[in-house]
Amino acid sequence: MRIAVCDDEPIYVERISSLVKDECIKRTLECEIDTFYSGEALLNDLKNNEYDLVLLDIRMPDVNGFEVASEVYKMTKGDNLVFVSNEEHLVCSSMEFRPFGFVRKRILAEEIENVFSRWYQNYEKNKVISFTYGRDKEQMHLRVDDIMYVEAAGHYVTFHAKDNMYDMRAHISEMEHIFDDKEFVKCSRSFICNLRYVMSKKNDCFIMRDGRKITIGRNYRESVWEKYNEYLKCEYLGE
Repeated sequence: MRIAVCDDEPIYVERISSLVKDECIKRTLECEIDTFYSGEALLNDLKNNEYDLVLLDIRMPDVNGFEVASEVYKMTKGDNLVFVSNEEHLVCSSMEFRPFGFVRKRILAEEIENVFSRWYQNYEKNKVISFTYGRDKEQMHLRVDDIMYVEAAGHYVTFHAKDNMYDMRAHISEMEHIFDDKEFVKCSRSFICNLRYVMSKKNDCFIMRDGRKITIGRNYRESVWEKYNEYLKCEYLGE
């Protein structure tokens, strides 16, 4: 995960970076945080680099935050943009760029924690994997949330999505880090299931939305049932 922090005041760059790093550590996320001390520096960097999250001050000399936000918006429609400012009266003006959030510097720690939590939930829900598909090596982009389960056979894995199936040359072990969240569970050496698409549990099997019966491997059952029950509990409580 790549994160950019931009502010013309070094003390805020350091503080914001530290708070964001703490949020990543809480979630055992590997993150790379790039820091910028001017809007111009970040704009130049955006020509060659993309970021999952951009935390941006508004009032900066030369190139202000809104000018940078305009470029970020062209790339991501604002989904990865969070303004961090003392200028609370600019909240309405910032809506032009449809930012994910607005953090007030006077309560920085509290609001960074809140906005990062909400952003990360959205990030996980809309996470996309990219891969080449078929004989023509067509480039595919597939939302992780749309994948019902992953099946491994030989040197290939098949993504069983809501609308289609896609084959990719890879080993299932290479996929595990992509699906390492509360909604996915490895059921055997050959299957990773999205618990959102489990319609029922029957004996030692999951019945998936498409009717596929997936057997839970003997060595996986204890951890799978534990995770499944925790998932149902969270769904029931709305967590």
